[in-house]
Amino acid sequence: MSPTLTAGGPRGARIAHGLAASYEELAALMEGLTDGQWREPTRCSGWEVRDVAGHVTGLASDVANGAVGSRTGDQQAADLRELSPPEMAESLRGSAAAIGRFLDGLGEDTWRAPSGIGTDTFEQSYRRLWNDLYVHTDDIRTALGLPSGRGPALAASVAHMEDRLKRAGFGPARVLLHAPGDTAPDAPGGVLELVFGDADGAPATPVTDPLRFVLVATGRVDPSELGLPPEVNIYRTYSGRP
Repeated sequence: MSPTLTAGGPRGARIAHGLAASYEELAALMEGLTDGQWREPTRCSGWEVRDVAGHVTGLASDVANGAVGSRTGDQQAADLRELSPPEMAESLRGSAAAIGRFLDGLGEDTWRAPSGIGTDTFEQSYRRLWNDLYVHTDDIRTALGLPSGRGPALAASVAHMEDRLKRAGFGPARVLLHAPGDTAPDAPGGVLELVFGDADGAPATPVTDPLRFVLVATGRVDPSELGLPPEVNIYRTYSGRP
């Protein structure tokens, strides 16, 4: 059974629509990059902007072709790193369109049915994909000195972090986040509290930017900054690259 998520975030068809919008946002960003920008280093160790873009584009292709898990992130990046920015954008748009056609055919009940990927439902699998896209788009934007995106994609990432950590048995911990937009807009005082494990008496984190929490939970920021243990990193036992 999926845990109840305090963070809420987009569900069902809203995931499909948000994923499509985020793919187009990245494609539009990529196709206008210069050669120098394409080769800028990122906070993903050993990866340039083109490698991050190659991973995202390769993963989208694998999802569209029913080949999830056939390549690691490093393999996806290596396979596509010689593409130019316009070529990468065109490839990403093609895979995104195929994913969109598939998701458009899902009924409300199907979103909550097993996806065949681990124990995920379709909702969990595609929220995971959207999170991967959002975080790596932020890797690219940060490398280029551009501001981070917000809105539904960030809300979906926060919900994914809560889901993954609860399913992994993380805790005890209490995480306080500012709750903008679709991230639980009805949270009291605009503050969202995520409770992990038996957290009675556990100290709460400072009220934190939700993006900062996502960066902590994906190994991009030291968790001690929020007083959290290393186990908050959802990739800590993952053999690929976050």
